[in-house]
Amino acid sequence: MLLRLLALGRELRVNTIATAQELGQITAMFGQEQGSVVEARFGIRLVLRLEPGETARRICEVWIDRRQVRRRRDATVEELARGITKPMETVWEDTITTDFLSDALGVFETSAGKMIRVLVTGFPALAVVDVPLTAWADRREAHVPAPWIAESGILHQHGAQRA
Repeated sequence: MLLRLLALGRELRVNTIATAQELGQITAMFGQEQGSVVEARFGIRLVLRLEPGETARRICEVWIDRRQVRRRRDATVEELARGITKPMETVWEDTITTDFLSDALGVFETSAGKMIRVLVTGFPALAVVDVPLTAWADRREAHVPAPWIAESGILHQHGAQRA
């Protein structure tokens, strides 16, 4: 049922929110082939702190991929003899490393309070977002009238209209 819903989700404007501690959970639940289909349906992905391992490696290599970088390198003796002092090279580098996922993400303290650093993927550019951790204030139970209702006498007026 879930696989059918995910397949029709975009057409029917169904949004799916899923969480997993490890990507292996998806594979274990749906199998290798269907697990890849389910994983591919996740458009926007939020990544929190991860220990180095298979999930971190998969996120770095499959979700994020590598980038091509052009940089200067040291000249060889032959290049120097030909007058080339600042040769360029093109290399492939990890865009995000597994060390970054384990060391830079997660909960941390600031002068403003606790924050959680999250990696956001699924857009044309990667983003690292700091979100403040807040606690919800205690809320009034639904069956308890709000103070302003009791003070205004609305409950008494409403009860009189019913009778």
